[in-house]
Amino acid sequence: MNYDQLVAHLQGLGVTPIDYNRAALYVDHLDEAHTFFCTTLATLGPIGLGPNYSFVQGALESAALLTELANILDYYVSPGVSEDMKRVFATGLGSTYTYDQYFQNTIFDPDKATFDANVVAFGNRFPIPRDALVQLSTNFKNNVAQACRRVIDDRACLTTFFQGQYEDDFTILSLENIKSTGSDFHKGGQQVLILTFDIVHTVDYGEPVHFVPTRELLKVVYKPGDLEVDCLLLGQAGPVNDALKATAPNGFMTASLLEIYNKRLAADATLTGLPLTTYRILPRNCTSAVVNWTEDQKLPVREAYGYMEYLNYDVSGTAREYWGFYPFASSDFIVFRSQNEQSIVRDFYRMEGALAAICGSFSITDIHIENMRVVGLKPSLIDVEISLTLPMTDISETTMLGSLGGITGLDVATGDYWKITGADSAGKAKLELYTNKAKYHQNRLWRATQNENGQYGSRGPIAVNKPQLLAGFAEGMATLRAAQLADDFDDWFDRLDRVLVRCLPYTTSYFKAISTSIFVNAVKLHAQLPAAQETALRLRLTAGYEDFDAAKDPTADPDFLALTQAMAGDDYLNLDIPVFYHRLGTKGLVNSDGITLPIPHTVLINSSGNTPTRDAVVTGVGGIFGRATFFAEPPMTEIVKPDQVEILGGANDGPFRARRKLLSDSIERSVTPLTPQSLAQEIVPIGDPGTA
Repeated sequence: MNYDQLVAHLQGLGVTPIDYNRAALYVDHLDEAHTFFCTTLATLGPIGLGPNYSFVQGALESAALLTELANILDYYVSPGVSEDMKRVFATGLGSTYTYDQYFQNTIFDPDKATFDANVVAFGNRFPIPRDALVQLSTNFKNNVAQACRRVIDDRACLTTFFQGQYEDDFTILSLENIKSTGSDFHKGGQQVLILTFDIVHTVDYGEPVHFVPTRELLKVVYKPGDLEVDCLLLGQAGPVNDALKATAPNGFMTASLLEIYNKRLAADATLTGLPLTTYRILPRNCTSAVVNWTEDQKLPVREAYGYMEYLNYDVSGTAREYWGFYPFASSDFIVFRSQNEQSIVRDFYRMEGALAAICGSFSITDIHIENMRVVGLKPSLIDVEISLTLPMTDISETTMLGSLGGITGLDVATGDYWKITGADSAGKAKLELYTNKAKYHQNRLWRATQNENGQYGSRGPIAVNKPQLLAGFAEGMATLRAAQLADDFDDWFDRLDRVLVRCLPYTTSYFKAISTSIFVNAVKLHAQLPAAQETALRLRLTAGYEDFDAAKDPTADPDFLALTQAMAGDDYLNLDIPVFYHRLGTKGLVNSDGITLPIPHTVLINSSGNTPTRDAVVTGVGGIFGRATFFAEPPMTEIVKPDQVEILGGANDGPFRARRKLLSDSIERSVTPLTPQSLAQEIVPIGDPGTA
């Protein structure tokens, strides 16, 4: 296969890769995926979907699905290409090759057998990229197929769940599109997907037409994880109770935390806050349903999944400007001159202040720039699974504040990518890893700027309104106090028994750095994947053990134990980022496969002596840790509930006032209003696709 044949073949599949040359090294995986989606799954059998295939056929036959797989594979094959170019350019004739000529003379060949042999030889030189492509392709195919099976099984449940958004006769006709979010693979190769359904419902247009069937598209977020805590924090009880009445006839839940907050706010005329946004969240296969589980058993965390209402952040309407106004435009996040900016900004930051009060009281953390979304010019939280565990004395600990904070952040790294430099220079071409940093808008309000050419023009961020943020925080704390005094949270806390939440022994970026050391840095060593994985993980385990030992803190949690082979090794071999969970009411952590993190007597770490490794003592004589469980006590019942929620109430308001001041002062310290000069540097085109 030569270059032109490859391009023609990929065009036949409808795939547009990042780089056609590099696609030569993984085109066989795209072919296998195409056959799997379009042929294998259409059959009747243990793998195929049989007659149900027609319901998801449109999504599975979409070329966009293969292009998304190509983008994933390109990242992992590029380190091998980078190193192989160095090898070829170091030879006599190879020193004259350009980037294209490297592929022409090393990979491509008109004879298909020779081309295939060249690809195999490349994989043998670089076994880590070779093995990564195989596992990633498997993960991608299995994740999509599993999502389709679940959607088919849940069609009636999803219909009930979403029909309240439409007037009447709501029907889901088919699954038309599956889009990868680009999120990491977790829990055995699972990944978040955006599903687009073709639906029909009846619209009442009034006289003389009346009820008319209307076709639309419905976007839904599919999450292969336990969404129970998200639902109990942010969800809407009515839709989820209706959808799950077959398995929960007494109701899945009475009210979410935000519904409790909004109800108390509405019931007390002395409270001055604003209601907060809730939305539809549908958990499936919640792990809390496993009643008699003990920590020597595997918890089925990989079986839990669910669906979430897709929260738009769009720009719509006409682009025509009239004297600096856009009277026919609307947006979830852009404020136009025809709107009352002062009122919008005031309400927005009052709501964010109230959310800060809630997150600070209930230990809802990881609310970074991508987990706060502006919808209808109001803030909404998403992905709140890291909650109800960590002690919190500073709002910054929620990750709402700072350069990447959900309230204050502007820019976010949107992923690493490989950039070609010197492509046309003989023997000088390089592939270098860069981090793409986009100007994000989903968490912030932006202002439309006046334009001279009649188009939307540009947008610039509206500065954080610190006084309104603090006012909203005070309103939020007052509402929480009123709710606690009325015992509003008692039943809700009882409902949380056995619910699964996510924990971060180390940050996601830390776990990703380990992945980079394996799948990027170790490639140049021509290492085998198991050895590279073991080396990288043990290096971090050694550092974690030594840091814990040096701290001499007997009350600390042994985070370093999450870096053992038993807890994280299989994840990295499977191209997953390790994740860990805590079952509320217990003292332990479980890994991505539901295995409880043990407290071993020793761990194997690197040695500074004559032997390369040694058994470092964890427990017992000479050990650095002195208990048999990860947590000393169940953190929600022993820390969050008494120290952060119950303290909100009480006849003596002294503890409440001290707690409110502690958290309010942390906002005061952390929020520094941006200057006009710094804001001006962030102005970008409204329609810039790189910021969407």
